[in-house]
Amino acid sequence: TWHNNTVDNTTNHGTLFDCVKVGDDGTVYALWSDGMNIYLAHSLDGGLSWSEKVRVNDNHLYRTNLFPWLEAGSAGRVAVVWFGTTDGANDDNADWQVLFAQTLDATAQNPTFYQQVISDHVVHGSNISIGGLTGSANRNLGDYFQIGFDPQGAAVVAWGDDHNDFDGNIYLARQLDGPSFY
Repeated sequence: TWHNNTVDNTTNHGTLFDCVKVGDDGTVYALWSDGMNIYLAHSLDGGLSWSEKVRVNDNHLYRTNLFPWLEAGSAGRVAVVWFGTTDGANDDNADWQVLFAQTLDATAQNPTFYQQVISDHVVHGSNISIGGLTGSANRNLGDYFQIGFDPQGAAVVAWGDDHNDFDGNIYLARQLDGPSFY
C-alpha cells in the first residue's frame, strides 16, 4: 500500500536532494536542509509516521548549511555531512567547508549531535547552485558527497572540492577516534 506522507508536513525544504537511509534495525531516517539548517527525522514504522524534526547543526558559527548527506548504522547511530559557511547567506562571499556530525541516539526525543569541521581548508568560494539544472548560481562545485562506514564502524567521507577554482578534486577523510557506528 502506498502512503503519501511528508516527513515534516511541508514540501518546502529550501534545497534539493533530501536524503533517506535505513539503519541496521529498520529505522528510516530523512535528512534535509532548509537553506540555513540541517534537519533529521526518523520513522519506526517504515515511513507511515515520522518523528518531529531535530536540528543537526549547532548553527553558532556556520550559519548557512547545504547539501547534507547521511549514513545510518546500528540502532540510533547516524553520521551526517554537509557544506557549511560562516556567511549568513548562500552568496558570492561564502567560503564553504565540510562539516560532520554524529549521534548515537538519533531516535531520542532530543538527540545529541557532536559536530566538527573535517576539511582542512575552504573547499569552495562563492555561492553553491541549489537550483539543479536551472538558475545562474555558481556550478563549479559538484554536488558530490559520499559517506560510508568501514568494517570497524568508522565514518569515511568523500567530497568534491574546487578550492583551486576550475581544478576540482575529490578529497577523503576517515574518522580516527570515537565510538563505532556499529
